[in-house]
Order: sequence, then structure tokens, then C-alpha cells
Amino acid sequence: MSIFAFDIELFKNFFSVIFVNVDNVFDNYTFLIFEDRNDSQKIREFVDRPITLVGYNNLYFDNVILNALYEGYSCEQLYELGQKIIAERESEAVFALRRKSTQYKSIDFKELVGLEVGLKQVTVVLEWPKVQDLPLPHDAIIKKEDIPLILSYNENDVLPLVEMWERLQPEIDLRKRVNQIYKVDVTTQSESKIPNVIFEKLYSSAEGISVKELKAKRTNRSRLLLEDCLGKHICFQTNELKLFLDEIKDIDLIGGFKRNLRFANLTFNLGVGGLHTQDNPGKFYSTEEKIIIDADVTSFYPAIILKNNIKPEHLSNRFLELFGNMTRERTEAKAQGDKIKADILKISINAVFGKLGNKDYWFYDPKAFYSVTISGQLYLLSLVELLTIHGFTVISANTDGVICFIDRSRLEEYYQVCKEWEKRCGFKLEYSSYDRYIRRDVNNYIAKGDKIKRKGIFELRSDTSLYRRLMKSYTPEIVPKALTNHFIKDIGVEQTLAEADNIFEFLMSQRVNKKFACILRSREGDEVLQHTNRYYACQEGGVLIKKDQDREISILAGTNVRVANEIDKLAPFNNYRVNLRYYQSEVEKILNAVEPKAVPLSLF
Repeated sequence: MSIFAFDIELFKNFFSVIFVNVDNVFDNYTFLIFEDRNDSQKIREFVDRPITLVGYNNLYFDNVILNALYEGYSCEQLYELGQKIIAERESEAVFALRRKSTQYKSIDFKELVGLEVGLKQVTVVLEWPKVQDLPLPHDAIIKKEDIPLILSYNENDVLPLVEMWERLQPEIDLRKRVNQIYKVDVTTQSESKIPNVIFEKLYSSAEGISVKELKAKRTNRSRLLLEDCLGKHICFQTNELKLFLDEIKDIDLIGGFKRNLRFANLTFNLGVGGLHTQDNPGKFYSTEEKIIIDADVTSFYPAIILKNNIKPEHLSNRFLELFGNMTRERTEAKAQGDKIKADILKISINAVFGKLGNKDYWFYDPKAFYSVTISGQLYLLSLVELLTIHGFTVISANTDGVICFIDRSRLEEYYQVCKEWEKRCGFKLEYSSYDRYIRRDVNNYIAKGDKIKRKGIFELRSDTSLYRRLMKSYTPEIVPKALTNHFIKDIGVEQTLAEADNIFEFLMSQRVNKKFACILRSREGDEVLQHTNRYYACQEGGVLIKKDQDREISILAGTNVRVANEIDKLAPFNNYRVNLRYYQSEVEKILNAVEPKAVPLSLF
């Protein structure tokens, strides 16, 4: 079946649609409705066959417009329909067009990603040469001379979808496999919705109830004592932790829960989520005498659910049976090298836990949710306690893992203590050793072991898939790159910046709310920009601000900016006149947090 990326542009007196074959961009088609030209019949013939159309927000907009055109809507009627959809003034006619049976199939990347991210921000993350907002007002009356501009814009919206098709293949393949295994259609479902669809199918079939009836189920609670959420074999040996547990047992979790605890020379934060320590900035290096060991609990939350038979009160034991089967199948899939199936089951297992605490889903039961999170924190705290009792130095703990700085001569004893905890609590630990562990705080660190592990401010774009990157803000890559080189490769920040030759490493972006005007202010005056902009700190350029009727706000204070919505990838790097001092100062802020005595750099 042929697969075409497509996008529609729509004005009162103009309609265009471009289709591009995802396997061959030279196989493309442009259709128009303008003045005497009306390609409506050609469009009908093109889509009235078994093809797949790939778009962005197309399930809610482009498909509806396409289906209306198929029904004979005029250009002006299509425009009015489009404005209703954009303004969310949807009618039965809109719903009927959305549900219309068609020969073509659809994939909507916006639904698949599952985020409120616009296509312009996608082009930023894709590092597309041109980031472009609609070049004319949506209510403009189009003239013949405007057509090249609109078609250029139209094409610039379609071609990134071809790139997305290639870059999102792992996610697309995963959904195909779900369709095959579970006989459900999740082609355009986001990662968070896939588990719901799978469990709906499995649970409703096993229990003999309809999905509609299942979706109505919830367990609401007006009162929930922490004591009623404690898992099996949670116990402490030190008087201070025994007293702490006694103090918190009577807390009503519906009213919230947040506590700090000082133990083992660390401050622990406990709440409705996971346990973590308040880590000071620091650098730790393994030596001939000492080694850094990170012990993580394998599939911690799923293991807590199964060990303690935790389930929503409104569901039968079938829930635990299905959850247990999926957990075992994931282990088998990993052992067999079936990565796609293992990933499907990992996503499903982890998502089910999260939905225990979400009122929008039929898994919802606060007791089940808190029984997992509260127990998890206390189980992990009991591991910290046991290690401390035996004289081991814990330097960090976070959700499902504990990092220790251990004498190599006591390694065997360390593993024995961990096995004692595993046996008592019923969990399995996995271990990683680090040569270096550098942190700003508990959620922002870099560690070097068999491979480099980066979190938070140290994370590179290459550390994550496109799917994950779309969930993050677009910040300068040169900063974590310089930090990695400094802390892991012993390459100076000056050298990293001096050798940089990729402008995309310096770019950042922001979408300004439509109530603001985005302005570049320079000696030549104010230049009004589009709402989505890509830019970098520059030795030239101007000041980037957003402005409404009452105020002006600087977007990047302390430096001039050059807007980089259009980039020639072949242009020499020196042409960009990057303000390296700005990026140097951004790196230094983090260096000075981790290394307070760091000497300021001054190469640039």
C-alpha cells in the first residue's frame, strides 16, 4: 500500500493540498482550487483508493476537510468548516465528516506523539532548514502572485512529515506489532493510550463485560490512611526509622503527603511520588580503593503490585492475573531478543501503574496508587538503612535506586547485604559501576561506566529518540556537550567551544503566545517576527523581546540574538558570528555549581 504525507492550506478563495510519497519524494502531487482551476475531482480520484495518508493533526482537521471536499463542498464552504474546527465550534456535520468511511487509511503524528506540540515546533526539533509560520493572514483574499509563497509554505509543512515517517519508524513498528498481537487498532494512539486499549480488550473479554461499562468504573475515596497502604515486610531496625514510620501511619493521604527525613547524613524527600535525596553538587571518582555502585530495583513498581496483590477495588483478581502475565511475557520477550514486544509490554506495565492515580482512567483507585508509591519509598529506605547499618556510605537515592561509594575490599560484603534485602523484601537488584559520577543535584547528573549516562541538564539530544525529544524544550546542545567533554573526557570548555562548527548546537527556540508580538529590536528598528522562532546568541543582531499592550519582556537577556528560522546547512560556521561568551557563561553556571572553586574561563 502506498503511503503519502500530506498537508492542506485553506483560505476563503484558495485551497491547496500536496501529497508526497514517503518512500520517494519525487513522487508528489499538488492540487489546487483557485479561480478557474478546480482539481476537486482529481483529489477525489487520488484519495479514493487503498492508500495511507500521513499528516499532523489530520484526524481532526485535514481529513475532515478532505472528506468534505469529497462530499462536494465549495472552497468557501471548506474555509468556513475549517474556521469552525479551529474555533472548536464543532457540529454534527463535523463529527459525521470525521467518521466518514473512506478508502484511504490515516496516521496522525500529533495523536501518535500524544502531546500538544505544533508542527512548527516539530520542525525545530527535526532541525529543519526552514521554520515558518503561515506567511499570510488566514482570512486573506489570495491573489495569483501569492500562490508560489503559499505552495512553498505548504511544501515546507509536508516534507518534515516525510522525515518524521523515517525517524518515528520504531514507534510505528511498535504499534503495528500491538495490532498483530492484541487485535486492536492503536495505529494513531499515543504511548500513554496504548496500554489502556490493550487492557480494555483483555479485561473486558476475560470478564465478559463491555468496554463502555468498563470505562465507567472508578473507586473514589474521601479518606485513606497511610497505614492502610503499607506493603508486606516493610520494617526498620533503627529506632529513628521505627519512630518515623509510627509518626506517619495516621496521615490521611487524600489530604496530601510530604515529609523530609534526615538519616545516614542525607536528607530524604518523601511524598505521594518516589523517594529521593536532596543531593548537594559533587564529584565522585572510583579509585583503586573505592568504587561507585548504583543498585536499581528491577521493575520496581510492577514488582510491588504483584508482591502485594495490589489492584483497584472495583476490578477483580483478573487484573492481577493479566498484569502478571504481561510482566512474565516481557521477561520472556527480553530473553528471546524480541525487543519490540518487550518494549510494548514495558510501556503497558509502567503506564498501568500511573493510571491507578488518574481519575480520567478506569484503573483509578487512590489506595492502589499510593500502596505502590508509599511502599516503594519505604522499601527503598529500608535498603538504605540496611546498607548504613553495615557501614556502607550511601551518596544518593532516587525512586528505585541507591548509589553507594564502597571500599573495594568490602564488595563481597556489600552484595551479601543487598541479597539479604532482596530475600526479605522479595525484589531483585541490578548493579552498575561508575568510574565517575558528577551531579548538580539528584535529577541532574552524568556518570561514566560501561557507557555514559546523562540526566537533566547533562542530557544530549542524541541520548533520546525523536519521540522523546518532542517532549522536551529545545535548548543549546553545546552546553551538555561541553559539560560531557569537561567532566568525562577531560577536554576543556574553551577547546569544545573553539572547535564547534555546527550552528544547530547553539540554537534554541520559543513559541510566543499569540497575545504577544515577537520583535527583534536592533539599530535598524523593530522587526516583527513570526510566533515560532529559532535563534542563537550572536555578536551582531538585536534584542529579542515579546510585547503586549502593557509590557516588554526580553527573551534572552544579556546578549544580542540572531533569528535563524532559515538555515543554509552548507554555510561556513564563522558566518554565524556566534557569541561564544554567552554559551561559555551558561556552561560556567553549571561548572560553578558543581565545582564552586572553578576558575572563570576567559578565552573568548
